[in-house]
Amino acid sequence: MKLSLWAALAALAVAVPAHADEYSKWTFDAAAKRYQCTYTYETKEKKQATQTVVAYPAGNERHGWAYFYNAANKPWAKVATVYHPQYNVNEMNWQKLNAKADAYEAFPGEAVGYCPAPGDGRRAIPLLPDPPK
Repeated sequence: MKLSLWAALAALAVAVPAHADEYSKWTFDAAAKRYQCTYTYETKEKKQATQTVVAYPAGNERHGWAYFYNAANKPWAKVATVYHPQYNVNEMNWQKLNAKADAYEAFPGEAVGYCPAPGDGRRAIPLLPDPPK
């Protein structure tokens, strides 16, 4: 009886694909002098997609923010990291790239702590793991 229960659970696990949002480990890109990881998430069509997240080391003027790049490798948003003075673990500080693509701004009409979803994503982006300093 136990064997058939395990077989049923295994079949269920195979039948229902898991598309949990997750981050890869941070790696250092020596040529670009920055850290990066991959954010994997479920799309509105229930498919798996990825974006690249970039963080810069201490000493770089961009240190303290993590930048999200879509599948076309275009930046679209940034979030304050633990190294930024505006960081608050209870209220993530997100900004989006403006229409001219020359500066970041708050998401209009959204409350403090708002977390966006990727344009094709089903859920808001989860808390980012701390990048290396």
